[in-house]
Amino acid sequence: MEGKAQAAVTAAAGVIEVAWPAVAQGRKATEAPSSCKVRLPVRELDAKGRSAILKRLERDPLELGAMLSGKVPASLAKLLPEAPPWAEAADGQPQGSCACGKPDCPRIPAAAGVAAERWQSELLLRLQALGAAPETLGAAVFAAWAQDVTTASRSFEQWAKGREGVSAEATPQEGPSLGEWLAEAAVQGRLHEPGPQLHDVRVQLSPDPGAEPPEVNAAALAALLPAVRGAAGGLAAVAAKAMERAAALAQDLKPE
Repeated sequence: MEGKAQAAVTAAAGVIEVAWPAVAQGRKATEAPSSCKVRLPVRELDAKGRSAILKRLERDPLELGAMLSGKVPASLAKLLPEAPPWAEAADGQPQGSCACGKPDCPRIPAAAGVAAERWQSELLLRLQALGAAPETLGAAVFAAWAQDVTTASRSFEQWAKGREGVSAEATPQEGPSLGEWLAEAAVQGRLHEPGPQLHDVRVQLSPDPGAEPPEVNAAALAALLPAVRGAAGGLAAVAAKAMERAAALAQDLKPE
């Protein structure tokens, strides 16, 4: 029987193929060497199994990236069958076909044994045989992400349209919009400067012409501070000095 180490095992959706190199096997030199390729049908993942894999990959981009680079994460193996889900024949043995054409070819069970060993060690083989090749899963995940982004974008657009009416009624816009101002400021290299509204602020730093210190209610102070003589005069003097000091400070702050 052909050695397991020499067997080449490949997989596609729903099938595993095991092939051995063609050998003479005692035939005469004039006879063609015998070919040996066995096809073993496999049941593909159902909708539930495929959905579980897709949900995991959608939540973990790192696992998706590893799978697409040919390194199937071991955590993904927990979602895959531990043994090949053979399409069973009537006798319970894997149903397969050999290139020799004999339905009872002894190479079929031998090929099933080789494929079962590779199934345990090669997660990529499992995915391909189960109809969940990395490129197929990747396309499905990217499509799901795109749909999520589109849905979120539409929801935001609907929310924004609803807010436009409220904002327009509450605060009518005057002058350039924020976006226009930012674009213009970026071109002119003045993004570090304050917005235009700041230049519209005017502060009156000097007292009104003819302003006098407020009158002191001497009777109220005398009732509040009966033991303090001259409280009203002292308070008036403090107020006058405070006004003088404020006027001097305001003079220094006036624009030239």
